[in-house]
Amino acid sequence: MRRNILSAILIGPAVLALAQITDDIAGYVTLDSVVVLAKQDGFEQDDFIRWMEEDTSLYAAFRRLRTMDFVFTVDWDGSYLKGKRPAQYAARCRQIMDPPCRKMLIEEESHSGPVYKKDHSVRYYTLATLMDLFYTPTPVCSGGGQPHPNTGKSTRINQLKEIIFNPGSGQSMPFIGKKFELFSDRMRTWYQYAWYPQTVDGEQCFVFAIRLHDKAPKNKAVIQSMVTYFRKGDRQVLYRSYHLKHQGLVIFETKIQISVRQNDHGQNYPARINYSGIWNIPGKRGESGQFQLHIMPAT
Repeated sequence: MRRNILSAILIGPAVLALAQITDDIAGYVTLDSVVVLAKQDGFEQDDFIRWMEEDTSLYAAFRRLRTMDFVFTVDWDGSYLKGKRPAQYAARCRQIMDPPCRKMLIEEESHSGPVYKKDHSVRYYTLATLMDLFYTPTPVCSGGGQPHPNTGKSTRINQLKEIIFNPGSGQSMPFIGKKFELFSDRMRTWYQYAWYPQTVDGEQCFVFAIRLHDKAPKNKAVIQSMVTYFRKGDRQVLYRSYHLKHQGLVIFETKIQISVRQNDHGQNYPARINYSGIWNIPGKRGESGQFQLHIMPAT
């Protein structure tokens, strides 16, 4: 019951509305009328591609979390693909700034199923990665000496950052990096693009949607679709969704949604992150999982 209540709070009407808009865009990316709407405002396809390649606003919104007090809730569930052992985890946490340091308190926490191993480490890769990104079990101070990061953990976090903040690059991805490309001459012929104005929550935006063509060679591209909302005034990314898929030695399919909001000081921060996906890589036990993370400025 508690988990269902948390889910209702985290997903919320605004996120559901954005998800519906995203589905609509993905279904109509070939309509010429969609493109014409944006051309009336003086923008062409190459303008939006340049915005995507040069954007730093989403990264800056995430960096804002290092300097603000906030509360966040996590609702995760997952299981192994074979020999399923379903597990659930929910928590409410608070970050407190004490310059030059920040620390985190877990105010509420509950779990069921085999979330933890005997050594108290997190069993599931998806949940462990989520905690690596957002949990700070010990104070973190700017300018001070920090523990040397785990190499494997650091690598996977850097790869995830590249997917989120530099979509279409894939430079840090071993073996399949070229399949992440979106805008290279080789890959552009396989994708369909659409762009048009849209108002969401009172904000005037330009929407740039990318979808892999149905006739694209099978398993040659990882990014199946991506939708980005740029605020008209300053090109701040307010929303982005990703659909990634790969079949081969490494198998995964992932959908991610990120919504950005402003706090009372007009500062942008990531307010909601939704994730669902499966993965199966050599040497590890494949799993499926989903989570919703909701971030709120502390009052």
